[in-house]
Amino acid sequence: MNRLKVMVITQNDTFFIPTNIIKAGDVCNIVEVVDNKAKHSLDNKISDMVKWFGFWQCAKMGVRSYRRKFQGLLDKLTGYSLYGGSCSIAHAARKIGANFNVVKNINDKVFVQHVREIAPDLIVSYSAPQVIKPELLSVPKHGIINVHGALLPNYRGCMPSFWYLYNGEKWGG
Repeated sequence: MNRLKVMVITQNDTFFIPTNIIKAGDVCNIVEVVDNKAKHSLDNKISDMVKWFGFWQCAKMGVRSYRRKFQGLLDKLTGYSLYGGSCSIAHAARKIGANFNVVKNINDKVFVQHVREIAPDLIVSYSAPQVIKPELLSVPKHGIINVHGALLPNYRGCMPSFWYLYNGEKWGG
């Protein structure tokens, strides 16, 4: 049985999205994971987060993030046997044998051509920080699915991973 050829477009997340990528890799052929480092990605919103949530909450989240990066380093050194590749989207891609790519603008003609060359059956967008325009929307055979990184309706809106961590949740959706 042929498995769907899938590209994942997301942003840098060290808590929930990597596990989702690994689980999706069990049922489809993920050929590439793309970190969309757009202007509005979480990595580029730190000053906004300090303004929204305060210095101490952001510092607490920063400590958790750096701890997760350290865990990811240990995981990589042990061949992903400690945390199963779940500490970053790059590690998740390596764990499942997918290419990893960093792109600032997913609507750029060069990237759209790259996607055409890969010819995915489906693109899955996990919390991607950019609006996907018609040219990219038309490339995959079965279209694009946008997956929200949290259980709805409780965690609707922006930055669901932040709120999961803030509230001490053990499960994501």
